[in-house]
Parts: sequence; structure tokens; C-alpha cells
Amino acid sequence: MSVATSLQPTPAQTRAIAAPASVFISAGAGSGKTRVLAERIVRLLGTDPGPLPRQIVAVTFTEAAAQELRVRVTRYVEERAESGDPHWLGVLSALPLMTIGTIHSLCGRIAREHPVESGAGLSFLIQDETEAGAWLEERLPLALSACEAGDLLALPGRLRAEVTRALLADPLAARAALDAALRQTELPDEERRLLAWRQVEAEWDAALAQLGLFAGPAGEKLEAYRLSALGCAEPAPCSAAGLRALETALGGYNGRLGGKQWSVEAKAAVHEALKTLENLCQRPDLRGETAALAVHDRALASLSRVFDTVNAQLQAWRTQEEVATFADLEVYADRALQSAEVQAYYAQRFTHLLIDEAQDTNPVQWRILKALAGPGGNLTVVGDEKQSIYAFRRADVRVFHQARAQVQHLGGEQVTMHTSFRTHAPLVEVMNAYFSSLMTGPTAAGSTRATFESLNAHRQESPVGDPAVEWHAVLGEADVGTLRSAEGHYLAARIQGLLLSARLVHGPQGSRPVRLSDIAVLFRARGDMKRYEDALSRAGLPFVVHGGRGLLTRPEVLDAVHLLQAVADPTADVSLAAVLRGPVAHLTDASLLKLARLRQKGESLWAAAQRSTEEEVQRAVTVMLNLRDKAATLPASQLLTEAERLTHLSAMHALQPDGPRRLENLRRFGGLLRQWAGEGKPGVTAVAQHLRRLERLGHEEPEAPAPHADAVQLMTIHGSKGLEFPVVIVADVLRGAGGSAPAVRFDAEHGVAIRLPQLDSPSAAWDHLAKLEHEREDAEAERVAYVAFTRAADLLILSGSAKDAELKRLTKFESHLPADGVMRVQVDLHSVTPAPRLRLDTQTGRPDLTVLQGPGAALPETLPVTALAAYRTCPRQFAHRYVNGFVPLADLWAAQAVSEASNPERRSAGRTIGDAVHKAIEQELAVGELAAAFPHLSPADLKDVARLTAAAQSSAFAEVPGPFVRERPIQLQLGGVMFEGVVDAWNEAQGLILDYKTDKAVDPEHHLPQLSVYAQRLGARSAALAYLRQEELHVFGAEDLARGLEDVEADIERMTARDFTPNPSVSRCRYCPYRGVCDVAAPIPQENA
Repeated sequence: MSVATSLQPTPAQTRAIAAPASVFISAGAGSGKTRVLAERIVRLLGTDPGPLPRQIVAVTFTEAAAQELRVRVTRYVEERAESGDPHWLGVLSALPLMTIGTIHSLCGRIAREHPVESGAGLSFLIQDETEAGAWLEERLPLALSACEAGDLLALPGRLRAEVTRALLADPLAARAALDAALRQTELPDEERRLLAWRQVEAEWDAALAQLGLFAGPAGEKLEAYRLSALGCAEPAPCSAAGLRALETALGGYNGRLGGKQWSVEAKAAVHEALKTLENLCQRPDLRGETAALAVHDRALASLSRVFDTVNAQLQAWRTQEEVATFADLEVYADRALQSAEVQAYYAQRFTHLLIDEAQDTNPVQWRILKALAGPGGNLTVVGDEKQSIYAFRRADVRVFHQARAQVQHLGGEQVTMHTSFRTHAPLVEVMNAYFSSLMTGPTAAGSTRATFESLNAHRQESPVGDPAVEWHAVLGEADVGTLRSAEGHYLAARIQGLLLSARLVHGPQGSRPVRLSDIAVLFRARGDMKRYEDALSRAGLPFVVHGGRGLLTRPEVLDAVHLLQAVADPTADVSLAAVLRGPVAHLTDASLLKLARLRQKGESLWAAAQRSTEEEVQRAVTVMLNLRDKAATLPASQLLTEAERLTHLSAMHALQPDGPRRLENLRRFGGLLRQWAGEGKPGVTAVAQHLRRLERLGHEEPEAPAPHADAVQLMTIHGSKGLEFPVVIVADVLRGAGGSAPAVRFDAEHGVAIRLPQLDSPSAAWDHLAKLEHEREDAEAERVAYVAFTRAADLLILSGSAKDAELKRLTKFESHLPADGVMRVQVDLHSVTPAPRLRLDTQTGRPDLTVLQGPGAALPETLPVTALAAYRTCPRQFAHRYVNGFVPLADLWAAQAVSEASNPERRSAGRTIGDAVHKAIEQELAVGELAAAFPHLSPADLKDVARLTAAAQSSAFAEVPGPFVRERPIQLQLGGVMFEGVVDAWNEAQGLILDYKTDKAVDPEHHLPQLSVYAQRLGARSAALAYLRQEELHVFGAEDLARGLEDVEADIERMTARDFTPNPSVSRCRYCPYRGVCDVAAPIPQENA
């Protein structure tokens, strides 16, 4: 819950609460809108004269939101009634009469109260999505069979069912779209041509303008095509003759033209413009050749008739069977409110209408709500256009704009609430910078892009001084699945790092160490969540999947499902093969293939298994026969219990890294079997059929609750709406919406287009609707990002993965990130390894990292030279890294390690500033070559690299002249330990080592052990540290190096004796990545935490 509830209202909140007339409230993320809505209702109830509770209706997006609002209003009224005031006592007694619920609950109420006007009938049950899908699947073929044969033939094969099903999901909008499309087909040819031109005029003009902006060398082929296009292309609307002339002028053009004389930018822009013109000049609708559109026109007319026939038939069946879908509820309410009598009834009954999350309202819902509000009602609209993310449920952000206009029409006021009570100022500043760059507002009439309004942070201080935003990218050449798996392992290590370092987050009583339950990992889609789940399980991190609908696809449940299906029908080869490969028989692929080869022609795998002489196969056959005998008398749930007794299925799943979660899911599946038995499906045959039906429908069943009280929260971005977490990780942030092209596109205003297989290319209507859809998808992607980012209260971690071919997309994403306040780390795919398994204390949930000392502890065979500095800083930190094996945690997240990253010395694989500077110096890259060498770096980072690289030539370093051998690898055995490292620069003639540092602090003594080992191996007489940021040189002479080597030998003696006694201090412990698991860590003053 936001701290906004315990604070005095801001001036904007006060205005919104106290507005006497209608009010439109634009509520930014975390601005306390639920409190304002509840306070406004109470304010209305306290007005004299004011509305009675039964005259107020508040509409929310979810039932959970309705319940929260209901509880808050009740609490506020109860607090006022405690004084014994007769008015508030009366309000409290009448409060149950107030309507607070979802739009669909309101629609259902309207339909039931007006059965004749709505056409809903006297009673009906509301089907959920699965029930509605199953009902439609069974009846749609029969409804289609009632259509005319000619109409069905115009919509070939599976297309007719797919298209019809899509239209039925939004029947009112579909009917309006079909009407708009049919009107277009009836237009005179010239009007239709001009209509087509209006849809592409901006695109045509932009292409011509782009050709005029760039030019190539005279006489070059691409330049000749550019000039030809400019010479013959007419302004829009171009005549048919002009289009044919342009088509002739572009004959022979191809996208490979253009030599090295062209700049990359100019060449790409000219090709883009020429391809646009080439495509447009070939479109028959722009030429007025309507005959070419006849196939699509006939299909549209047929589809209109098919839709009406099917919709009417399905509606008759629903009325007869007394069932309704959520879409039906909207249809019923909309139909009822077209009656003047019904409108008058509700105008008298409901005088005050409040709409929450108005940005997620679809056009039909808004029509219903607008009718309820009436011309003289008091209308309160609350929402945030930047959080409109339900377009897949037909929500339209333009409805939000219409609601704002309606409030203005009613004489109401607009209030903007932009103070965030969720997030601290440094994080808000980064978000404001990012979305100010990304959300630039509508690009044209009808655009759905949101206009960004900056947030102000109520909480100024961050719990820690680190950057509030981290951006991590995994780069490499691999398939998408491999990249996402690596990203999952990387994020698991990051979460471990948060725990081990006791990262501070804000709490009601001040700052405290982060807990697993404080961390939410958000995904755009569920598709690849499994890869991240596996990484967390392997790392020993418990997690819970919120809204997880994948119970029936979990491996432990699939084992049980396949077993039941195989018992019901052992001749089903797929199910039996899964049983034989699973925990029942543990057959290898080779053994299963051998068994499959025993089958005779037309024979099942079951028959071959019964003849097999293999011991493990016969064991499985015995189990199956036993279970088939029991299936005659036992229900499926008890049969699964018997299978457990015979196979010890649960015990095998319990041994897996996510064993507790697997056992909970198996219990949940057993509960489902008992539920289905109560619904008339007790036996294994009925259950097997039901499971196959659910699979065919794509039914999703919730997983069991997490067995751990403290667990990482996994959910989709849509599922996180309205929630907040101290730490938010947005995974796979570069992922797009995805999905295959639909069979039909429709828009109530712009019409309908069908993807007909008999057409060589998509119709003009299809192209137009596709462009509209792509604009809406891009705009929604911006808003989805906003919702995801603004769930974070203290720390926002962004992660993604990309191939080299996708670096352009990565660079575009990074271009919106501000230069300040963001930590950037990019790692090579092959450097990412699974995070080591972390033990958690069962009582506290905190990490348990016991450090072994003495003979029982084993040092690695080799150590990086930098490990010496780590040991000197704190032996226990050294042990965690190099003895316990938690190297990725320390090296990726310790501030010093990140800033000094260098792969050969086993430090962070991050492509940091330090890496880039070392590479630029080594390869003597010029400033102009840096962008190509480091495409992953932001402009600000490249500027930093250029400055530091140039600093290497500063006069401050003149006393250490070359020539140098760069990147000289060394190995040296000291005290029985092999040390490895890479010397930045070595001048053998001078006996001089030079090491470049990009550190922000100058600390030569910290690096002396490393340089002493280098000097011992190479026989150096001196060693220099070039601090590039400060342009400061520090030189160690032979005596210094000898002193350093003595310290190294003493440390190695303690190290090999396994002496890992900690060495705490404020300065050492402040940035220690293991501070959260150290019992002797020095207390860090709050201002330095």
C-alpha cells in the first residue's frame, strides 16, 4: 500500500476530492488515485444536500479493485460514524446499497433489470473464458452449416471459422466494421480511388520528401532512379496514368543498388522511399482498377451474411440455454440503454457515476457508461493514458480522450495528479528522462500514442547511493532460447547479489535489507518464463508465479497426465512413450527407439512393450496392468495415489531443485481430479477425455501457491498493474509483442479486411488496417514499458538479450536512457554461467554462506592476480569469491570489480568503460572509430571512452615512454599457487610496467600487490599506474615492488593456511557484495549505506 494513505492530500488531490461538479482526473503512477476515489465518494456522501449511497455507482476494472475501493469507503465512513453523528450513521446503514463493481457486473445488472429491452431473457449464467470457448467450439460448426453454400465457399477452408470466431469476440464493433467496409464497396469507382488515396497520402508525400532530402553521385544507377522518381511522380492523389508512368520509370530497380560513394544514411533513406513508391504505384485501388478488388468485395459480402447468420443462431442458443459471455453482457446493456425509458430510469437512479482505470475502457463500454451518466449527471473519470495496456481486450486509449471531452462538455474540471508516493526522486528522474524521450505524443489524427507527463517524487532520498536503474544486456550469436536462458542465469546471479550484499530498500520504519518477496520479475509474455524459472530453481531461489496458468504444462503434472491417459488407453503411443521415458520406467531415448523398432506394421507401442524382454520395460508394463485393473473401481484421484505407491513419483520430483513447488503442483492437480469427480467425471477414461479437450481449447489452470513465504515474484507486466515492489526486474525488455498475422483485421471506423489465400498480395484494405494496428502496437509497447518501469519503488533492473544483427534495436532502446543515473553492463553470452546454488536459512530466508577454514577448504588451482587485492581487502570476501565459488556475484556487482573489468583476469565480462578504454589504447583506435568498435555504448559512454583514451597521451604520463608490448599475459607460481594475469603495457628495455586505470578514486597501494607479482615475473625494475580520469601518474620503484612482494608472500602464506579471518571496517564493508551474510560486517551509517 502506498504511503499516500497516511499523508495529507496534495493540492491536486484535494481539488480532485472536493470538485463540486464533474471532474476528469489524470492520475500518474503511484499518485494515490484509489485513495482519492474513495475520499471523493465519502465527500459526496457528506455533502448536504448530496447523493444517497444508492445513487452512486463506481465502476472498476477488476473485482479486486472494486473490493479495495469498497473496503476503503466503508472504513472512511465508519471512522466518521464513530462520533455518533446521525448523518453518518444513516450513510453507514445505507452503504450496502451503493454500487461498486466491474463494468461487466454492471452490464449484467442492467441486462437482468431490463430483460425485454436488453434481449437477455429472464435469467442467465455467465460463462468464463474456458467455458465460453468450449461452448463456441461445439456449436460454431453447426451454426456455420446453416449459412448459404455460396457464402461459405467465398471463405475457404479453416479461414471461415477463424474469421467468424474473431468477429464474434467483439460483435458490436465487428458489425460496425462490416457496415463500414460494405459502404466502401458500394462507392463509385472514383470516390473509392480517392478514399484509398486519403489513406496513403501522408505515406506518399513523405516518400517524395525523403527523396528530395538526399542525393548521390551523378550518373550512378541509384541516383538515376531517384531523379526519375522525382521527375515523374505526381502529388497525391496521383492519376492512374501517372502511377503507370512511375512504375515504368522504376522498372529494373532493386534494393542492392548504390555503391560506396553513397553515405549509409542517404542510401538507406533513398531505398526506403523508392520501395514505398514502387509498392504504392502497383496498387489497383489507387489506380481505380476496382475489378481487381472484386474477389475481396465478394468475400466481404459473404462474410457479412455469415456473421449475421451465425451470430443470430448462437444468440438464440444462448438464450435457450440461459448462458452469456462477457461480450454478450456488453451487447445486452448497450441494447437496453438505447431505450429512452431505460435511460430515464437510470438517470433518476444513478446521479453520480465514477469510473476508475478509464484508460482501459473499450468503445462499447464507454457508450454504456456515457448513457448511464446522462446529460446532467455528475461524472468522475480517473485514469492515466500512459497506463492503457489492454488493447488485446479491445481497450482504446482514444476513449479516455473522449471521456475527458465529455467531462468538459458537462462543465467539469480537469485535475492532474503527478506526485508519486511510490518512488524516490533519483529513480523518478531517470523515468522522466526515459519516457520524455520515448513518449512524444500523437503523431497524426487518430494516433493512439500517449503524451508523457512528468512525475514528481514525494520521497526524495534513495535507500542507497547507487544508481537507481541498472541496464544489463547479454549479447552473442545464438538462438533466442539460448540467449534468454543465459539472461535467466544472469538475473539469478543478480538476485543472489542483492541478497548477499543486503541491498537496502525503503520500508514503513525506514530502510531495511531486501527480501526475496520484495523482488518482482516482470515479463511481456509468459512464453519464455519457464527458462527464467529454471535459472532461479538452479540458483536455489524460491519463486512464485502470480497468475500462473500453466499447471497442466508443468513437468511434474505432465507426468501424471500422461500416466492417466496411458492407463485409459495404453495404445495411445505418445502418452505411453512419455510414461516410459518419465519417472515410471526411466527409459533412455536409445531404449525407447529399440522398443519402437519391435513394433510390427500397424502395431502400437503397448503391444511391443508387452513382448519386450527388457527388465525396465516389463517393470513398466506390470505397473500399467496393475493400474488398469484398479481403474475399474477407483476414481482418477485415488488411481494417482496408487500410482504414487507403485512408482514413488513424488519422491523423484521432490529431489529436483524446485522440489517443494513440484509437490504443491501435484497436490493441486489431485484437487482438480477430485473436483472433476464431483462434476461427473470420476473415472480415468472420462478424465483423460476431459484433459484432451482442455488441451485442444488451450485451457490454462492456475498453479499451486508458492510453498515458500519469502519468494521472488514472477508475473506478466499486465498482471503487475496496480502493484508496486521495492525492486523490479523487467526481463527480456527488448522483446516485441510478437504473434502471427491474424486471418482478419477489423476496425469499427475503417472497415474489415480478410487474408484470402487466393489473392497474390494483401488487399489495400488489409495494408491500411495493418498500418493502423502496427501504430497501435507501437504505442501500446510504450505504455507497457511505462507500467513495468513504474512498478519499482527503489531499484529498477532492466535486462535483455540480442544477437549482433539486433544491435540496432538495442541501440534504439538505449538511446532513450539518460546518461546519468543508469548503470550499464553488457556481457558476452559465453561468459554467462549458471549461478551457483545458494543455500537459504529455513527460518529467516536469508542466505547461508558458511566459510570453510583450515584443511577442509580448497583453493582453486589458479587465481587471478587481482585476487591478491581481494584477500588484502578482506580474507572472508576472498573466500566467498574463490573458495565458495561465488565469483559471478562478486565480480559482476562489486563496484571495484565492475570498474576494473578485464576478461583475461577473470573479472566481470561486462563491456564496461574500462574494457573499452583498454581496447582502444591497445588497438590505437581513433575517435571516429570508437562508435563502430563499441556499438553497444551510449553516446555519453563513447564520449567518456574518447576522453579517457586521449588522456593516455597526456603530458602527465610523459615520463613513461614506449615502446610497449600491449596485453602481455603472465603466469607465476608463488607459495604453491599459480597466479595469472595480463599486463597492460611492458617496456622490456626500460624494465617498466604500465597499468592503465579508469577508477574514480586514486589508490595506488590497493594495486601494489598486483604490480609486484607482474614485476617479479617479468623482472621489472619499476611499475607505473596511469590514472586516466585524473591524468595522474604514480610510479613504484624497485624498493616499493620488493615491499609489495613481501606483503604478497605473507598473504599467500595465510591464504594457503586457509586463514579467512574477516577484516571489517566501514570503508571495506560499504561496498562488500557479501555484507548481507557477514556476521561481523561494520555498521554503515545511514547516509553512507
